[in-house]
Amino acid sequence: MVYVLRRLGHTAVVLLGVSIVVFALIQLVPGDPVRLALGTRFSQESYDALRAASGLDQPLPVQFFSFIGGALTGDLGVSFRSGQPVTSILLDRLPATLSLAFAGIVVAVIIAFPLGILAALRNGKPTDAVVRVVSQAGVSLPDFWMALLLILGLSAGAQLLPSSGYVPITDDPVEWARHVAIPAITVGLIAGSIMTRYVRSSVLEVLGADHVRTARSKGLRERIVLGRHVVRNALVPVITVGGVQLATMLGGVVVVEVVVGWPGLGRLVFDAVNQRDYPVIQGAVLLIAVMFLLINLIVDLLYARIDPRIRLS
Repeated sequence: MVYVLRRLGHTAVVLLGVSIVVFALIQLVPGDPVRLALGTRFSQESYDALRAASGLDQPLPVQFFSFIGGALTGDLGVSFRSGQPVTSILLDRLPATLSLAFAGIVVAVIIAFPLGILAALRNGKPTDAVVRVVSQAGVSLPDFWMALLLILGLSAGAQLLPSSGYVPITDDPVEWARHVAIPAITVGLIAGSIMTRYVRSSVLEVLGADHVRTARSKGLRERIVLGRHVVRNALVPVITVGGVQLATMLGGVVVVEVVVGWPGLGRLVFDAVNQRDYPVIQGAVLLIAVMFLLINLIVDLLYARIDPRIRLS
């Protein structure tokens, strides 16, 4: 409990730092968001009114502390473009991001664990070489190019899946699965390629451990040795990488979301930057930072659960 409270305190400090950096960087972005919101024709009165309503007429320190005070109460301001509360905009986009992230991490796990374990068990053999080459290719290929290939192959070519769009899972699970397939496979292939290399390295390290040799010398079946003594002990470093990949997906895979028209947080930030919508940018980055830090906290807590030798202090 003390560890969790300490980590939450560190999280608050990090979020404050993120808020300061994002606020400072936004001030350096060229362009007047009020002019962009009003269009080409507007009066000075309407310009001054919108600037005052958005708080941009206040000194920068006042604007920053107003944002922090509102964020603590769940009020992240109002969008310059739509006039809607930023909190409601983020909550509308969050389900799409969550569904894509978890579908993507499932794809990554399905790829990484079998291939990583197979490569470790066939270390130095052709199978191991093939897995390493494939995983390196998956890490190296640009995500937008992979998304375009999947669209050309599975949508335009075979016409099995839609090329873009989003259907909430609560409305139609089947259509949600069809629409999420291409972006999930795209991000899952990349994350799975990264995780495969870590699974292989971790399993190789555990296979050479003394307790594994002892278990084999006792005559235990290879399946039991792998399940009880190898895979479980190899999970700790893999969970770290998996947590980072999941947090990255929750942060919004911007290029993939733009290519496939996925209405998640990444696409929201991309549009907000183009429109100079400061409140949306600040709110989205703050939410992404919160999710990233929470994922890291959960990963740390899982360490002690998986490996009792680890003590959180």
